[in-house]
Amino acid sequence: HTPLGDNSVDVVVYCLELMGTNLDEFLAEAYRVLKVGGQLKIAEVRSRFDEEHGGFDKFERALHKLGFDVKRRDVASLMFVRFDFVKSNRSLQKAGLTLK
Repeated sequence: HTPLGDNSVDVVVYCLELMGTNLDEFLAEAYRVLKVGGQLKIAEVRSRFDEEHGGFDKFERALHKLGFDVKRRDVASLMFVRFDFVKSNRSLQKAGLTLK
């Protein structure tokens, strides 16, 4: 719960920050403070995505449920993956997002 107002920022960045068990809440907070059309940028360690159970695609589907549209996935690094999302005007749904 940040002290920022609703729909008040243009960009939210999570760089190696999605470590809790309540990822839906972390991302719902990003949704709350971002303006519609605002950017969500995520950089995370590749090994946290379970490729046997949907991996990057499953993560992007979960973010879609949380109100974000994927714009770019960068997997050029052997260690990290970067995502660029844009906040939509859709209502949030529960996604049950988890990472390893």
